[in-house]
Amino acid sequence: MPNFELGNGARVLEETKAKAPLRSPVVVSLFKTGLLGCSVAEWQKAGGKETYAFEDYRVSSQAVIRADGLLKQGKIAEAVEYVHENAHKKYQDRTTEGKWKYYTERQLAECAGSEGEDIKHLRSLLTNRASGDVLEAMCGYTSYFGDNPKINNVIAMDFCQEALELYDRPGATKVLFDLESIDDENGVDFIPDSSINTASISFGVDYLSKPLAVYEEFRRLLAPGGKFFIVGASHQGFPDLQKRDFCPAFHARLLKQVGFANSVELLPYERQDSQFYLVEATKR
Repeated sequence: MPNFELGNGARVLEETKAKAPLRSPVVVSLFKTGLLGCSVAEWQKAGGKETYAFEDYRVSSQAVIRADGLLKQGKIAEAVEYVHENAHKKYQDRTTEGKWKYYTERQLAECAGSEGEDIKHLRSLLTNRASGDVLEAMCGYTSYFGDNPKINNVIAMDFCQEALELYDRPGATKVLFDLESIDDENGVDFIPDSSINTASISFGVDYLSKPLAVYEEFRRLLAPGGKFFIVGASHQGFPDLQKRDFCPAFHARLLKQVGFANSVELLPYERQDSQFYLVEATKR
């Protein structure tokens, strides 16, 4: 780990035993087939809908597990009321951090437990191009850097503690820090100039209000010749939190504006109505 003193609200998370991902079958049962622990008729009689869509109600996996417990006790009306009380209105009132916590729970709950070929390909691609000290910013809980003898240390950075606690690269230093705090006066002040060799933001830049300020700061902390990888996809992500849809040309233009040389690469991942890109920038 590079030597730096934390500041600007950042802190290192202590290494803890990884939490088990939330993959309860109740999420599938209650929200996709509409019943668990009672019949559809009983559920509807108590005021519940046959299907509670995540997009409409955004109930966290913990709330669903709690509702499941009530159902198994035969407390059907209480379960219906609990789902309603912990759903749509409370989501709308959450802070941005709270909404990210929900999405972390949702992604983990919906995860089948196996890693897709696209993730494996992207991890291999970035791992093979990385070297030295690595900063994986807006990392969530999935690292896109695997084993490579050219990699010295990895700093995982995110502002969502629940996601950072689940970050899956062993040995990484986990720093709780919000890139949204970067502006003309505030930066990642605890990382010295030219001390990072590789930086990345995967599927995160379109949640930034001030991407230009972030790119200026990343240029400062990268060593000459250092690499900055931005991965994104059109028509992907969480629209209520995004500031814009991903456009590789837009980010390439901002990177050039702050002094990076860059290239845009179309990635071979197939999703309906989506295209995936890697913008690779080099500090000149």
